[in-house]
Amino acid sequence: MVADERPPRSRPPDLTAPRRPNRDAGAELTAADRDASAELTAADRDACAELTAGLRAAYDAAADGWADGPGPMYTPLAQELAAAAPAPLAGATVLDLGAGLGDAGRAALAAGARQVVAADLSATMLRGGATAARPGQPMPHPVAADATALPFRDRSFDVVLAAFCLNHLADLTAGLAEARRVGAALAASMFAPGWTHPAKDAVDQVLRAFGYRPPAWHAALNPGSRASDPAQLTAAAAAAGFARVQVHTADVPTGLSTPAELASWHGPRRPVHGIT
Repeated sequence: MVADERPPRSRPPDLTAPRRPNRDAGAELTAADRDASAELTAADRDACAELTAGLRAAYDAAADGWADGPGPMYTPLAQELAAAAPAPLAGATVLDLGAGLGDAGRAALAAGARQVVAADLSATMLRGGATAARPGQPMPHPVAADATALPFRDRSFDVVLAAFCLNHLADLTAGLAEARRVGAALAASMFAPGWTHPAKDAVDQVLRAFGYRPPAWHAALNPGSRASDPAQLTAAAAAAGFARVQVHTADVPTGLSTPAELASWHGPRRPVHGIT
């Protein structure tokens, strides 16, 4: 998905500024949207906080093995996303949202971005990105942050790249509104609706046979179910205030082919008792 709202900027992001209320991003929401947001109960907020904590813990635990496990799958996908950015990356200030190890951010730097910030809920993943980088390779500036409450001033970035980030948000519209608040344009990626792979299905079957069950955050979010649906994604982006939204599907070669490579990509994020 690519979306844009404002002309590109040239001012570098303020990395230390306190977050201001999201007035600008909410200005175009309807009264019904605002009323629905106001009606969130304490239980809803607690549930969101619990999901966020579970998500952070899961990726903290996965960080050490990410570069040699799922990482090789997501690197070319992040590079494809950077190539599809709706505004030029050369000379731009870029936010890599939900950065993980920072693949999209490094792709932006390789494309000539002037400054890149990598924001992720998991500080451990951000540290893993620095460890996995090649000697002398330019790196994004890491900032541990929640995608729905970013610590940046309005319009800090020319482009926001969100590689497989939106599908992890309990509140998709809130995350898109934050991306719009801090950036002039957004490019986001996720797996296409209904997409699967024989290796994924085989690994799922083996894991279930050994008693593995997805963690609570995964079962609740069902990653990809909303963010991958073109109609829901377009509606959420419009509700977040984006004026121009395009959604398209692309086939991206990953270079992974062996059973071991594919199993490493989709293997469990935590050790499963009885599986080696």
